[in-house]
Amino acid sequence: MQNLVLSPIDPEKLIISISDKVTTNVLEALKTEKATHQPAQSNDPMNIDQAAEFLGLKKTTLYVKVSRNEIPNTHRNGRLYFFRDELLSYLKTGKRQTECELQATAKSIISKKERGNDGK
Repeated sequence: MQNLVLSPIDPEKLIISISDKVTTNVLEALKTEKATHQPAQSNDPMNIDQAAEFLGLKKTTLYVKVSRNEIPNTHRNGRLYFFRDELLSYLKTGKRQTECELQATAKSIISKKERGNDGK
């Protein structure tokens, strides 16, 4: 059996030492995470798998939407590509208006028609 010699350690120094090591490890982990998981830029093309994941769709559903020209895409060298900004625009076109937005649109149309009739 080995003899261990324990020396008293100032608790404050121990806390600082542990804190420094934890901080160093966390910062190193964050650097590694950033290096391995770079977010896609809006002008970087996505393949079918990435686009399906981004939209929350199955690949088969995405292929159907492509074949119906429902979703923006690009063909190059027999492959399909998608761009993030175009997919976001596509998603926004499906936005439903709220009741207030619908009423405001209706009032605007009625007001334009009334002004058009008054001028005739």
